Amino acid sequence: ADTEGQARTAPMIAPGSVLGVLGSGQLGRMFTIAARRMGYRVHTFSPHSDTPTGQVADVEVTAPYDDLDALQAFARRVDVVTFEFENVPSAATSAIESIVTVRPSPEALHISQQRAREKQFLADRGFPTVPFAVATTQAELHGALARIGPASIEITDQSGRPFQSVQSLHLEAGTADLRDNFFWPMKVRGGKANDV
Repeated sequence: ADTEGQARTAPMIAPGSVLGVLGSGQLGRMFTIAARRMGYRVHTFSPHSDTPTGQVADVEVTAPYDDLDALQAFARRVDVVTFEFENVPSAATSAIESIVTVRPSPEALHISQQRAREKQFLADRGFPTVPFAVATTQAELHGALARIGPASIEITDQSGRPFQSVQSLHLEAGTADLRDNFFWPMKVRGGKANDV
C-alpha cells in the first residue's frame, strides 16, 4: 500500500516483453523455458558463459556482477529484471533499479541473503518465529543461551547463509565452549535443531 493506504498496481508485463534474469543456473533455465513458451523473450546476465540459462535464453551476457557498466547496459535492454537465486549481490540489483523494475525488490533480496535479517524482518512484522539471537562474540553467545535456554546453533558463513553441511549443536546455557575457529556471527535458535 502507498502512503495513503491505497494498493499500488504494477503494470502488467505483457508477452513479447523482454525479461532479464540475473543468474544463469538450472532455476533460470526452467524460468526461461516457461517464459518463452508464454511468449516472452529472456536475457540472462552472469559471470559465466554457456550456462544452463544461457543455452535457452535469447541473449546471454557474460560479465561480473560488479561490472556496473555491463549491468546498466543489460538493464536498458530489458523490460523487467528478476534473479534466479539469492546469491546475486544485492548491490547489483540496487545499481539497476533506477533504470528498470526489479522484482523481487533489491531490499527483499538483501533481506533474504542473511538469516538474521530474515528472522528480524519477520519478527518486526509480527510473524511468529522461534526465539533467536545473533551472537558475534562468545559473551553474546552465552547471553543468548541464558535468554533462550536449550538451543541449537546455526553456523553460517560471513554473509549469514548456512554452510552447505550445517551442523547444529545442542548446548545448555553455561556449557558452550567455543573456540576461535568458529565463524561469526552465529544465530542461536530456541527449540530443536530442525526448527526454522
